[in-house]
Amino acid sequence: MFPDDKTNNIKSPLEKNDHPELDNSELLDAKGIQKYMSMVGQLQWAVSLGRYDILVHVMTMSKFRLTPRQGHLDRLKRITTTYPNPSNIVTG
Repeated sequence: MFPDDKTNNIKSPLEKNDHPELDNSELLDAKGIQKYMSMVGQLQWAVSLGRYDILVHVMTMSKFRLTPRQGHLDRLKRITTTYPNPSNIVTG
């Protein structure tokens, strides 16, 4: 799904002691922001349909919708790897 990511060893939606509010990676461009917003919306739908195990992670990442960074998008991609069928998530 994400060719540059190593998703085989992912056990949880976000890493332990991760602090996305401290992320100082590059800000996303307009296309990246659109992708970020779309992924947040889809993950929020997944939560409303019963994926309560990712609720805290999705809400944490939705706080950054105003000025998302590349690191925030990478974290969303990590959350989608815990989805039962991640190919159903639109990523670009």
